[in-house]
Amino acid sequence: MAWLYLCLVGLVPCLSLASPVFTANTKKINVDLVSFLGELRNFIHTFIQDQVRSLISSRVKDGLHELRSKLAAKNNVSLNEQSSVGLSPGRNFDQLKQENQTTNESQSESEGIPSIPLINSQSSISEGLYQSDIILTDDQIDQMLENMEDGSNSTRQKRQAVNRYIANLWTDGLVYSFASSASISVNLLAQQIQHISDSLMKKAFLLGVDFWESNTCIDFRESNTARDRVELFSGDGCYSFISKVGRKQELSLGHGCETYGVATHELGHALGYFHTQSRHDRDKHIKLNTDNIDPELIDQFDKQSKYTNDNLAEPYDYGGIMHYGASSGSIQEGKFTMVPLKRQYIVTIGTPIPAFYDKKMMNILYDCMELCTKSDHKKCKNGGYAHPRNCAECVCPDGYGGKNCTTRPDGCGNEIQATSEWKLHKISIRKDLSGVSTDDIYMLMPEECIYWFRSPKGTKVQARSYTISTPSSDSAFAYGCMLGFVEFKSRADPAVTGPRICNDAYDPIRTFKSTKNLMIVRSVTTLSYLTAYIEVRYGMLSFSFLQQRTKVSDQA
Repeated sequence: MAWLYLCLVGLVPCLSLASPVFTANTKKINVDLVSFLGELRNFIHTFIQDQVRSLISSRVKDGLHELRSKLAAKNNVSLNEQSSVGLSPGRNFDQLKQENQTTNESQSESEGIPSIPLINSQSSISEGLYQSDIILTDDQIDQMLENMEDGSNSTRQKRQAVNRYIANLWTDGLVYSFASSASISVNLLAQQIQHISDSLMKKAFLLGVDFWESNTCIDFRESNTARDRVELFSGDGCYSFISKVGRKQELSLGHGCETYGVATHELGHALGYFHTQSRHDRDKHIKLNTDNIDPELIDQFDKQSKYTNDNLAEPYDYGGIMHYGASSGSIQEGKFTMVPLKRQYIVTIGTPIPAFYDKKMMNILYDCMELCTKSDHKKCKNGGYAHPRNCAECVCPDGYGGKNCTTRPDGCGNEIQATSEWKLHKISIRKDLSGVSTDDIYMLMPEECIYWFRSPKGTKVQARSYTISTPSSDSAFAYGCMLGFVEFKSRADPAVTGPRICNDAYDPIRTFKSTKNLMIVRSVTTLSYLTAYIEVRYGMLSFSFLQQRTKVSDQA
């Protein structure tokens, strides 16, 4: 037993706990196996929690309590209210996943993944996390409290000092390492101890690394000796520090966090991003419903001032990966806590997929745009820009492709001529999951199909949702369209995310109208499949809706 403990804390080498050597040795242990496993499981849980709690100082804990008290008073929310954080009573993460498993003919079982705040609501250190997934330093919490005292409109020169922790970027690239202590799982059904490697966590993390590295000029490298580095480990939830803090800083992808979207989000924090709903201009884009906010989670809605938050002159994007969902921080599951002023975005916010502006703003933040000339950027149309790693290529907004972002991207989808009467189109994506394990499903990248619906000059394209099907209809996955969506890109800014639909129960039939004679419809699945029916037609600037439906088109 002592050897196992030393192994777990990394003081002695660990053999594979499922090896013949270990199996033979266990026969010499004169203890009841089930009791032994239970004792080991409790030890591991306590050990991990002690490690995690040590990351958060007493100053930060006290500061967060003070911050929440002030925010509650400011928003007329009582901290004494009885709260029901995240999941319904009695439902933990594993139960939620089990309830939403689905089998589809030749498909493997697919499970939905709840949002980061929902996962972390079950964490033993949730009260020590700012906005549910951020670890603050003592200086950062002091600066936030000082900012509240000064007021969001303060023009005091010293307020600009708050930018120190925002602007502390990884100028020489982000360095990372993997914690030496592996996570342990106990399998009582198999009546044995299994040493479960952190391969899923590492896979997810490296997918996030690949996203940020391939889409920016930021380099990533692994080092176990660098003083300033991000150390990945499997803690109790999903969380990270903000930007570079000047020492080894932890990033956790614990149970339920081992996905591409979560890893990309947490790395976004490590690179310097706050949450989108924290932007100083957020009140121009979302409205808070304070009656539904859990008082213990009120800091999820803490707003930065224009002196502590630089939006780099880029627009507020409801589809950014750093935005929380509409029911995040709710005192009752499913109740809206923030509602987009453009109501058609109600299920768009909280997405697990990065958006175009996530990439662009990071490139601006790290001065990547300066690596290409103005003429390089100018050749990229529809809001695109030159790729900092190859200025001859363009980084195009979602739904656009080609050399200069002027054509439909290669791959799944089609370009279709809209008709003057409503025509029903079927959109379907189905991943080939043969040979893919349930855990590895979360490592698969999202798949998409892009459709361009064109109409004659002088007309506009209209599209309306008819029905959509994804692997689950649970509300935990509806907000943020966690399992997939159909997006209608019809706004004047071609680079901004369009409204999305993803669930019949939470998406009433809606109609979208383009600003020109092109409507881009983007369908995405994050797990196994998505099937949707949409109706499309064109007309003049003003025309009434026809209610007739036509037979399904095989073009889409």
